[in-house]
Amino acid sequence: MKRNILKVLMVVCALVFTFSAYKIVTYYYESYQSEKDFSSLASQIKKEEGGKKLLFYERYEKLLKLNPDMVGWIKIEDTKIDYPVMLTPNDEEFYLRKNFYKEYEFRGTPFLNKDANIKDEDTNMIIYAHNMDDGTMFGGLRKLTSYSFYETHKTFTFETLYHSNEYEIVTVFKTVDNPQSELFVDYYNFKNPTEDEFYAQFKRYRELQYYDTGVEVQFGDKFLTLSTCEYSNENGRLVVVARKVDQ
Repeated sequence: MKRNILKVLMVVCALVFTFSAYKIVTYYYESYQSEKDFSSLASQIKKEEGGKKLLFYERYEKLLKLNPDMVGWIKIEDTKIDYPVMLTPNDEEFYLRKNFYKEYEFRGTPFLNKDANIKDEDTNMIIYAHNMDDGTMFGGLRKLTSYSFYETHKTFTFETLYHSNEYEIVTVFKTVDNPQSELFVDYYNFKNPTEDEFYAQFKRYRELQYYDTGVEVQFGDKFLTLSTCEYSNENGRLVVVARKVDQ
């Protein structure tokens, strides 16, 4: 009897091990394939030659033909964040689990808030992406929770159909998507605030931030907010808020 029980346990353990190994291999294979796909996209970006400045649609012509939902490209040095940014006004989270080619992909593709006005630029636009353990998507934002990393990576770029901007990081903080929590701050609806609402919002950001960047903000500045999951709290969010540098 005991021998039979031991055999059953051994079989169960073997099945659990096999399934776990399968999940791990699948995860890293999908990660490899995802990075390969994005590298392929990046290779199709037209390089500037002879000092000629190319417009967005010229640089990204091939990609725009492949998928007109693409409205921008974000890049943060020394992270894996070097991706197209999508916009689907009728279904904000369409790319939450879709790749650039609109096929199912667990990692998804970075996307803007559905009502983002990329032409005139709202006070604040939001880009969402998953926080992947392998550093893909917005997993690289975890590096910015370290002041030492921030010190050498204070800016990043975000190109769109209408603008080619550099953004200066103002604050990095964690919050939760739960209005009942003392850690909650509503950055989702921070779009075109009044002056009082503007300064109250940044005061709240400062209360939650990992460190003080010393960057001052003024009413009328334009901002880009990067949002991803954060796992130290239930429904946690890691948020990076950056100010557009005039260009």
